[in-house]
Parts: sequence; structure tokens; C-alpha cells
Amino acid sequence: MRKPSQLLKFTRICLHLATERVPPYSSKSSKHTFTQPQLITLYCLKLKLRATYRELIDWLAEMPKIQEALGLRRLPHFTTVQKAFQRLSAAIWRVLQRLSSSLVEGNGVAALDSTGWERSYASRYYTQRAKLKIQALKVTLLVDTRAQTVLDLHLTTTWRHDT
Repeated sequence: MRKPSQLLKFTRICLHLATERVPPYSSKSSKHTFTQPQLITLYCLKLKLRATYRELIDWLAEMPKIQEALGLRRLPHFTTVQKAFQRLSAAIWRVLQRLSSSLVEGNGVAALDSTGWERSYASRYYTQRAKLKIQALKVTLLVDTRAQTVLDLHLTTTWRHDT
């Protein structure tokens, strides 16, 4: 019997992590056609394959082992994956990020770095009309120096010292 491909292993790990921490459905009234872990895993596959949403679904049609690993009886429309990504909360992505970083063996040495983005490109009229309160965003990353993986991420709208 042939060993599973790297893509199949990746799919199984993503599905396992998502199933551990994310509820199957976002609400009782959802259609229950595809689970949240399935949609999260499809999005992870999209990123790994560097595909568009349309390409992902097109390629998935030719991957019966991946479909079987995901438990898909039918393929979602590409907009289903796209809309699911927009709907999922940042809290879910943080949990999955932390779980995935625990799979990588690091050396215990981490580096911290921050960067910021100003919202100066948006006109004052637009920010007032769109009721945007955030003027700037600061992103702080904690990265393992050996595995070069993001261990933690912090987003804030206030400018505080990194410590």
C-alpha cells in the first residue's frame, strides 16, 4: 500500500485541529451541508496550494482521496468557501494558529517584533461616513527562531510598548 501524500497528511492534520476546537456548525439554523471544520480545512488547502477559490474547487474535483478525508459527499460552490472565510471569527483563527504552532518542534528561543499600519490612505470623510473609529493598527508577532513559525499574534489599536 502506498504512503499517503503530503497533501493528504496536511488535510488530515488541518481537519483534526479544526474539529478539536471549532463547533461543527455556526448555529442551529445553518443548512448543515458542510461543517465549519471542513470549510476551514478547505481554506487551509487553498492557502497551501496557492489557488483561487475557483481553482481549489476545480482541483478538488480531481482529488477523491482528499474529498474522502474531508468527508465530503459533494463539493461546495467556490463562493461557499469564500463566504465561510469572511464569516469565521478571529477567535477561531487564533485557536487554530496556536494549535498548529504546537505541531512544530522549536528550539525554545523566540523573537518578538511589531509593525504598524496607519489608516491615512482613507479620507476623513470616508472614515466618518463608514463610522470607522480605528485610525491605526499595531501587529505584534512572536516567532520561533528555529522553525520560523508564528507562535502568537497580537493585534491592537493602541500604541503601547512591546514588553
